[in-house]
Amino acid sequence: GTRGGFVRGVRTGVTSVVLPATAVIGGAVLAFRPFWRQFSPPARQWGAEVGPYARPGDVLTIFGVFLTILLPFFFLTWRRILAPDGQPLGRLRRAAMIAAGIALALSLADLGALAHLSLRQAVSIRTFALAMTAFGIYLALHRATPERHRHPLVLATFAFALVAGCEFVFVWDRMNTVFKFYLEAWLLFGLASGPVLCELFRGERARSRWRLVWQGIVGAAVAVAAFTSVSGAWGALTHRHAAGPRWTLDGTAYLRRSDPQELAAFEWINRSVAGLPILVEAYGPSYGAYARVAMNTGLPIVLGWDYHVFQRGHGWAEINRRKADLETIFTSKDEPRVAAVLRHYHAALVYVGPLERRTYAGGNLADFTKWTDLLTPVYRNPAVTIFAVNGSSIGTPPPLTIETADEPQAVALPAAAQDPIGVLRQPRGIACDRAGNVYVADFGNCRIQKFDRDLKPVAAWGRRGTAPGEFQDPCDVAVGPDGNVYVADTWNGRVQVFDPAGHYLREFGSNLYGPRGIAVDSTGRVWVADTGNNRVVRFTPAGASDLVIGGRPENPNLLAGPTGIAVDAHDRVYVCDNDHGRLAVFDSGGKLLNAFPVPGWRREVFSEPHVALDVNASIWVTVPMASEVRRYSSDGHLLSALGEPGNSPMAPSRPLGLALCPTGRAILVSDPVKPTLLLLGVRP
Repeated sequence: GTRGGFVRGVRTGVTSVVLPATAVIGGAVLAFRPFWRQFSPPARQWGAEVGPYARPGDVLTIFGVFLTILLPFFFLTWRRILAPDGQPLGRLRRAAMIAAGIALALSLADLGALAHLSLRQAVSIRTFALAMTAFGIYLALHRATPERHRHPLVLATFAFALVAGCEFVFVWDRMNTVFKFYLEAWLLFGLASGPVLCELFRGERARSRWRLVWQGIVGAAVAVAAFTSVSGAWGALTHRHAAGPRWTLDGTAYLRRSDPQELAAFEWINRSVAGLPILVEAYGPSYGAYARVAMNTGLPIVLGWDYHVFQRGHGWAEINRRKADLETIFTSKDEPRVAAVLRHYHAALVYVGPLERRTYAGGNLADFTKWTDLLTPVYRNPAVTIFAVNGSSIGTPPPLTIETADEPQAVALPAAAQDPIGVLRQPRGIACDRAGNVYVADFGNCRIQKFDRDLKPVAAWGRRGTAPGEFQDPCDVAVGPDGNVYVADTWNGRVQVFDPAGHYLREFGSNLYGPRGIAVDSTGRVWVADTGNNRVVRFTPAGASDLVIGGRPENPNLLAGPTGIAVDAHDRVYVCDNDHGRLAVFDSGGKLLNAFPVPGWRREVFSEPHVALDVNASIWVTVPMASEVRRYSSDGHLLSALGEPGNSPMAPSRPLGLALCPTGRAILVSDPVKPTLLLLGVRP
């Protein structure tokens, strides 16, 4: 009877649904219990979405094929409910369907603009998605809906609900909300479209007039989607993210050309280091080169990409402490302190490569080499040194392996023979020390040249490359109060520091892009014109970035293509804001104090002006495209312009670098077109 049927239904539900679900969920809970006992989830990040929202055009781009299939299907199902068995629709019901279609179309438009006879899409898809969700619920639950239509209706309705929900609520952040939930919506739309598509082309009355129109629209949408899918796949396969061999599954193959020295170090680790000892490498911003040793070897490290570490349940206090501890390891001169930090993290290996030297002003390599009680070098090539921590889990350190790995091909292949010492090739920045010695960024020879006060060559150092003491097109040079020489190593994206004789001391400057100007103030702070990032970056004497001027979201256009830079005795910073055609003056905290136009500065090849200051508060600048050196007052009034007319050997063609020699009143200019140094004149 009725009671027996109810009991059988309950029994079937328990055995077919409840017990299997309990087994799956319970088993999952038990399997993951060790993880959850140790995991501390981050604070919940969710709330009401305030925009930017998904516009209809963007949603159509993502789900367009499915919408051409499912929207007519929704209305076709509704028609079958309103007029079953193929009966004709009554006038009111037909009007209701037309009104519903118009309302859905209007939900995709900006009604405010439409009222002014302007057609613009709505700021959000949410009204349309909510309407389709309600529409789908009505159709899926209606008793007159054919059973074969319920499953695709339920799947599509849930997909519309996900799209609508993303317009009202964010989980973690907007990007992750759309990214994660749109993937699920795409899958649900696809599953719902399958049976509908099958019925559209193979079902009953497949040759009716309206079905032929529907089939044509769907066919066109599929063709467009197929084209973009094929062209997108082709683009993904053919776009070169990095120079290297094509058609390989070896994710490190590109390193054989772009960075074989680091690849050699990674291969040594994979070949020689057993187990999973903890390795120390540089920390830096996410989505870049940082954590590359862990990526290529699988070894655990002290800190990876911080935001992802936070998402995995580690608090910012712990993350920031680890950042500070890594800085201690790579910068501190206190051996016991470094040893304590290494023991705290049970570190077994310390990796010092180009990124560590650049991030931490040399990466403490000199001290690591001296601390033989703490560290033992186990691997070395021209770019990388790896140390084992004595007494760590790695046990007895293996014998030192020294390799002569190849240089990066991108650097080595185009290298040309250097000119003899004293001969310049496209010289850029110039600097003078207190004794009157002149240092020149010998751009074309990828080196620094030193001349005495009589402009006789004394020394030269460097060659094209990425290792310490090597350069890629250095554009500027400065002398600090300590007498050391600071070089803007432009296409290595770093600052290198040398003693007056050219011996490499350290380097720093991660995240610089094509820096073309450098200056050192009276306290030893280093100011860099980070040209490619449209900003100026200040570094402490130890090489830590502590101030950024320009290039920020709140003021992205403050600077554009800055090149030359100088600092006066009051720590005012003078920046050649080349692409804006002006000289900008900032205080030591980055506040804009003054700016005035310099006619002739513009974004063009060889328009790389420099600036120098004299004791009379005059501002000297080069104007390459006007072949002039100009003197301005502090408030921007032009006082004089220097340059020999005609074809005189002393006539600057494209004056770039500029220095005012401290031992006299000479104005020294570099000219990459001549190419030479010009003793242009005597300043007042």
